[in-house]
Amino acid sequence: MKKLLITIMLSSSFCFANAATTESSPGATESAPAFNNTQIKCGTQVLKDGDNVNTLADICKGFKFGKNKAGFLDDNSGKPVVCSAKRGELNLSSCALKTPQQ
Repeated sequence: MKKLLITIMLSSSFCFANAATTESSPGATESAPAFNNTQIKCGTQVLKDGDNVNTLADICKGFKFGKNKAGFLDDNSGKPVVCSAKRGELNLSSCALKTPQQ
């Protein structure tokens, strides 16, 4: 009888401990926000239409510039982005998620 009680107590305490650790990590189910070309972030800076491409090289992760296009990681959505740039100024309305071909 003692063994049965000990077994039940141990198994129930294990169930409670397991449930507590599962509920304490709600961030695991949350995902990054969807990509929005009006809310692109590099570091803490929210990009604006006409931002100078030269200044973005220092603050954007994975920044690359060439052929009037700029590519970098959007810190808001966590996804790689490609935008067109004219005369060294960023055009946010042209920004889109980077495809494997780009």
